[in-house]
Amino acid sequence: MEQMNRKRLKYIRPLCLLLCLGLASASMSCKRSRAKESELFRFIDHLQASHIIENPLINLKDNFESRQEDLTGKWLPLKQLSSQTFAIWAAPTQHKILGFNENQKPGGMALYQDDAELKFNAAQADGYITWKWWKGDKILSAIELKNYKRKLKCSTVTKRKPIEIVQMLPGGPVEFEVTVKKRNAQAPVSQLGLYLDNSLVGETEIESTQYKKFRFSLGTQLKDYRIRIATTKNELYVKQLKIKTASDLVLLSLPKNQTEKGEPGKSAYSVRYNSQKLKESSGSPYSGEYLASLLEADVFSTILDLGVPAGHPEIKKKVIYQDTALNSLLAPPKSVFCLEVDIPADGVLEFGYGIIENQKEFVDPVGVNFHVGLNDADKDDIQTLFSRSLHPAGEEDLQQPFYEKIDLRAWAHKTVKITLTTDCEPPPGSQAQSSVNLPFWINPQIFPKKPHTREEQAQDDFNVILISIDTLRWDHLGTYGYSAEISPAIDRLAAESVQFNNCFAQSNWTLPSHVSMLTALNSYRHQVYIGDEKMSPSLITIADILRVHDYQCIGITGGGYVSEKFGFSKGFDDYKGERFVFHAPDEAEQLRDITLKYLERHTDKKFFLFLHTYQVHTPYYSHKGITDAFVKEGNLTWDRLHLAQFLREQPEKRKYKFSEKETADIIALYNGEIRYTDEYLIQPLIMKLKQLGLYDRTMIIFTSDHGEEFQDHNSWLHSHTLYNELIKVPLIIKLPESEYAGKKIDTIVRSIDIVPTILASAGIDTEPFNFDGRSLQDIIQDKDTKNRTYISDVTRKGSEEFRPRLVCMNQDFFKMIAIRSQAPLRFLLFDLEQDPLETTNLNEKRPDLVRSLFQQILDYYNDFKKVEAKSDKVVMDKDLEEKLKALGYIR
Repeated sequence: MEQMNRKRLKYIRPLCLLLCLGLASASMSCKRSRAKESELFRFIDHLQASHIIENPLINLKDNFESRQEDLTGKWLPLKQLSSQTFAIWAAPTQHKILGFNENQKPGGMALYQDDAELKFNAAQADGYITWKWWKGDKILSAIELKNYKRKLKCSTVTKRKPIEIVQMLPGGPVEFEVTVKKRNAQAPVSQLGLYLDNSLVGETEIESTQYKKFRFSLGTQLKDYRIRIATTKNELYVKQLKIKTASDLVLLSLPKNQTEKGEPGKSAYSVRYNSQKLKESSGSPYSGEYLASLLEADVFSTILDLGVPAGHPEIKKKVIYQDTALNSLLAPPKSVFCLEVDIPADGVLEFGYGIIENQKEFVDPVGVNFHVGLNDADKDDIQTLFSRSLHPAGEEDLQQPFYEKIDLRAWAHKTVKITLTTDCEPPPGSQAQSSVNLPFWINPQIFPKKPHTREEQAQDDFNVILISIDTLRWDHLGTYGYSAEISPAIDRLAAESVQFNNCFAQSNWTLPSHVSMLTALNSYRHQVYIGDEKMSPSLITIADILRVHDYQCIGITGGGYVSEKFGFSKGFDDYKGERFVFHAPDEAEQLRDITLKYLERHTDKKFFLFLHTYQVHTPYYSHKGITDAFVKEGNLTWDRLHLAQFLREQPEKRKYKFSEKETADIIALYNGEIRYTDEYLIQPLIMKLKQLGLYDRTMIIFTSDHGEEFQDHNSWLHSHTLYNELIKVPLIIKLPESEYAGKKIDTIVRSIDIVPTILASAGIDTEPFNFDGRSLQDIIQDKDTKNRTYISDVTRKGSEEFRPRLVCMNQDFFKMIAIRSQAPLRFLLFDLEQDPLETTNLNEKRPDLVRSLFQQILDYYNDFKKVEAKSDKVVMDKDLEEKLKALGYIR
């Protein structure tokens, strides 16, 4: 299998390498990093070793002790984690392991069986003995505990409703820390008790309405424990439960059919890892616990964007700050970065900054100072451009980033040194240093301020906005023939755009369809099919390409299956939508407010904005003054309907038969969501663009990832068929200056054609990227009238043995669906010109066409050269699980 994967990847690696080398060569060849006047100069793209004057993250792991331990005979069975095919065993380590994510192999860690290194695998692998590690320390936020109150952002504990969780604990000392407060000042003093398997660990009185931390300690043995937080009196609010253990566990997964009774047997086992203890000779002025906390913070990932050199991944990170992935430079104090830059005319220095809360609170945290200095390259005197201190005890809201812009016109056409410094008080080496929060700089950059008048700009110098309304049916928009009052803002946009009447998506559900939309690849090429798969880092996105052509790339989304967890932040400087936990009834309004603020901040540079919302997705909400207009008779049956959840609870599932009135009301709720999105997101967006003078010089693409079924083919929702109600999507493209306004095109096109169209419009060559999609410019200009061939597919399997359970392909307006999930293999053939609702199967009347299309499908999937890269497995956290549950994707 490894040979096959290498063969699949060999076609993309040389291309990526050449692109990255070509883009980075200018900045990597010497210390000086110069920017042309037309460039957006990102410090992250140009940072070299010589620019890092000081930073404690450099070679950080070298400061910690390496351990080697014999685990032979120390394995204990974990029956609760074992299955019919795998037996799971655990052995405790003598020290804490240096690492932060149980699904990733810690640096410097390996497990050996009889001197042969075993494979690390976060999931069990058929036929292999594998291992992973289990982190004893846990931080459980309120949302992961029971009785969570969304508005209060905490869990509640009452006499009748304690908080209970089941947690595995290793042997040895364990410390519990509960963050709790009283409900209000008038409430009497309450008693807080912590229980382990019904035995009281400790209790304390809660008198304050401010959150306080209370610690309880005891010894344990390796097993699952029922942990209970209880009160005997009044209601308490719990914000967090921390569990700190003295050791971690190594978990061994043994296939029962290949090992003797699934037991470790007589083999010798040893483990090597870096501990959290500092070497005596490290010479670091920082405490080991503080340095370990820098590695353990599960709030960032390495930047893999095109154009960012691979060096210094410990500093260049995508920081997950609140619900946004931000390209950043980590700068624990004291850190100093110094870059030499040529300042363009009308130059602007822009940067953000913030601090990440230290998870290990040993003493009261100290403040952090941020400084930006500038001096001429041939002078030593540094002029202070910016200075500010942030302190957790201060008045600032540290749960948000801060942004600054500095006018550099006084240094136009000069070579200067820009210095970014973070330090703290007390200085490094003091005991309080343990608790310093982690400061970071957000995408510091220099750019020439963009001209305001169209005449001063280059022809291809325009902004791009890609709008994806999740689950939006094309035939429920006024511009496509539906009721005129459902989408007036979208209809006005269409009147100033080119409208495609036959656009087809590459999948029938959110995740793979959006990967195709943003990479211009069919699903078989990108290999992201099922809910635990994410994009391979080797895939190149539209944001990757535009960022290296001087676009500021911003994503504002509803999260879930388009979150950073699935790789969607790649190429984006700023990607919002990581931790919208619930599908809010006013999501479109929330996204509107965020979007309008971003537009105001980025009027002076060209930008690419990817805007996505689940507003139209189930659950459906009734909106006052909007939804009633679509109700045919009587009152609405529901004010809120989670259709996916409702159908799961019915014996018939998707085949459940609603009454005629109920069906009409479901469609009314859906239509109300469309009108709400139109009125509260699309209309304000267009108005803001015009107000800021951006509308004419902005390319706007309006589309959807898939549709929704309302019993069109005797079923509901999406992700189950490939009929047109699910894979035919709206596509409206407003070109700069509204060129070709009002043009409507019937030629068949695909979602994968969007990216090449954007790039071709911007004068960017698409040939090196080997897209499946092609630019629509020739079709728009009447130079090409040929219908394009689309392929849409669905599978429940990964890419190891790929066999789609549903696949469809077209020949002009003939569309064939092959269904493998039923035996024998079935074929459906429809003439979409004569039968747009797909009611008459022409399979038996046109066997020649069925055979021809099926042979093309077979040839397509047998060509492994088409596979761009194998998908990765996503790491699912509680926030993401809650979002997907709220949307109805998982139980």
